[in-house]
Amino acid sequence: MSRQYGQLREVGSHALITKSGEFICRAFEIETGEPVVALVAVRKKSQSCLLRVQLACLYGHAFGSVDCDCGEQLTMSLDLLQRSGNGVLVYFPSRDGRGFGFRMKVILTEVEQELGVGPVTAAERCGIPYEDLECLAIVPEVLRLINVAPVVDVLTDNPEKIARLRSAGVVVRRVIPLIVDERHLSNVGRRELQEKASRTNTERFSDSRPDISPTALDDSDRLS
Repeated sequence: MSRQYGQLREVGSHALITKSGEFICRAFEIETGEPVVALVAVRKKSQSCLLRVQLACLYGHAFGSVDCDCGEQLTMSLDLLQRSGNGVLVYFPSRDGRGFGFRMKVILTEVEQELGVGPVTAAERCGIPYEDLECLAIVPEVLRLINVAPVVDVLTDNPEKIARLRSAGVVVRRVIPLIVDERHLSNVGRRELQEKASRTNTERFSDSRPDISPTALDDSDRLS
């Protein structure tokens, strides 16, 4: 059933079973008609919520491309959100191409391949910023509507996402790097991570995973 909440209109909600476990899928539309999806895995009350905000990547999420880390990050995120028992994925389906849309994604990928450069350099050659994260301004309203804890631990390796979330009013208690094992990526994917790490202040990739066990989260839920 459709409901209007300020800038957001809820299209509907339903259960969604994934390889990681069962989520409640709540679908929204912004006033512009842009969709926003929240996958909610909340099984216990807590002072904080584990949050992952992800922009769409058709190649990585749907086609399984290993030329980027997007597919690995999404899989890791869903696993960790389920393990936490109090997790939410906010997903922007129409924000492919690091927020600039699928058309620009194709152009940027072509530039990367023709010049043998990474995504930051390709964006510079096209005269655009590396990414457009303006859509993150709606995240606080999404969290309010799905009624999760107002304090969040964020899964990300991107400091710019944290800055955007905080400026939008999200209370970020802790930042948990979402680090991908480079052995799962192609040479192109590894080159992309190397350039992101050196040019955008993202966390360097490694073969380690964050500890998001329920026990670890329970211990950290004691706010000072």
